[in-house]
Amino acid sequence: MYVHEPIYDIDELARQNLHIHTNFSKCAREEMTLSAILRAAEAADLEIIAITDHFNNDNTDKQCVERYEQLRMQYREEKTPVMVLFGSEFSLYGVGKSLEKEKTRLRMDYRLYAPNHYHLDYWEHPEDKSPRGYALHGYEMIKDLILNNKEVDCIAHPFTGRYIGSLEDQNSVSAALTDNELGELFTLGREHGVAFEFNYFSVYSNPEFAKRMWNIGKETGACFNFGMDCHWLSMVDTKPLAELMKKIV
Repeated sequence: MYVHEPIYDIDELARQNLHIHTNFSKCAREEMTLSAILRAAEAADLEIIAITDHFNNDNTDKQCVERYEQLRMQYREEKTPVMVLFGSEFSLYGVGKSLEKEKTRLRMDYRLYAPNHYHLDYWEHPEDKSPRGYALHGYEMIKDLILNNKEVDCIAHPFTGRYIGSLEDQNSVSAALTDNELGELFTLGREHGVAFEFNYFSVYSNPEFAKRMWNIGKETGACFNFGMDCHWLSMVDTKPLAELMKKIV
């Protein structure tokens, strides 16, 4: 499990990239081999990265573990100063619902949970499909996960509505989350050792909420992990986009 003290210096956070997909993930480009990712991370002078391939309903626990072992074996053959956490982006597809078995979770170095991939056909949607309904659904999923799953490390691209195609304004979901609800989740995360991802796509597409998240996170002592959600090699280097994120928040 990866745990660190809360850091509110974006330059310092940008020395990590804890959300990278290899070409084991169908949405990633073929160039995303472990060797290529490591060379890009070295060139960017990153200290630590996390491999977080998707665990969707077209995967099995056996495939997830085999992928994990194969990547770890490759890593042992590499000469690199970059620390690598081998994990998975697990699917939190409803309140108390995820696909993986406990023994699979326990094998991972880093357990990143996505609560908002609503574009996938197996994902649970709230009965109330208003922005407030989706905000409460996400709030309940994350709260339940923090309280009842001891192996969770980080929440991926938290509070974003950009995967909800039925909403005209996808930023309306995060806007419908109250400051008190956001602060409660950050406080629970701090108490249970769960981080929240500071994700480039979420920050860039919703700067107003990014400011809220950053400021309330600082007030409550939340831990932010820096993740670029890399599906291609140019996204491994965090620093160019970190400069833009600093201006936003």
